[in-house]
Amino acid sequence: MKQDLNELIKIEKGDIVSNWGVDAIVNSAPKTLLGGGGIDTAIFKAAGLGMNQECLLYTGCEPGDCRITNGYKLPCKRVFHAVPEVYKNSKSMKILESCYKSVLDLALRMDVHSIAFPALGTGSYHFPKEPAAKTAITVVMDYLKAHPDYFTKIVFVCYDDETKMIYEKLAKKIIR
Repeated sequence: MKQDLNELIKIEKGDIVSNWGVDAIVNSAPKTLLGGGGIDTAIFKAAGLGMNQECLLYTGCEPGDCRITNGYKLPCKRVFHAVPEVYKNSKSMKILESCYKSVLDLALRMDVHSIAFPALGTGSYHFPKEPAAKTAITVVMDYLKAHPDYFTKIVFVCYDDETKMIYEKLAKKIIR
């Protein structure tokens, strides 16, 4: 692996629509891709009308998958719209895992080398923060090991201090 994983992966507190110096950000989107709440609303508002018009071209997206749009007025080139489901059980966690894998797979195909992820699913989808963070970090780590020279930067953007502390604690255990 060319880069030390501790240098490649960053954990920050902030708003996903801020400038994280990445090619793309990830949106926690509803199946329709046409607006939901929380992060989704913030991203659509910051991007402007073009993103909404581009999402209308899709016929939606199944949970565990993602679609990509341009970033429009956002400080990134692309937005991955990943679709989790409302948390119910371990099946929901598998869908969340699939969201991360779908984003990373599509990033490979679309020449996206740096990504900022929010704490997917932990807001309006009600995923417990610690298992969701463990899923996020584990999937990304496994992917980075499988594709050691592709990604240049992965940022986990945490919306509050509690979430950031959870990510930092788990990252110390998982990233070695």
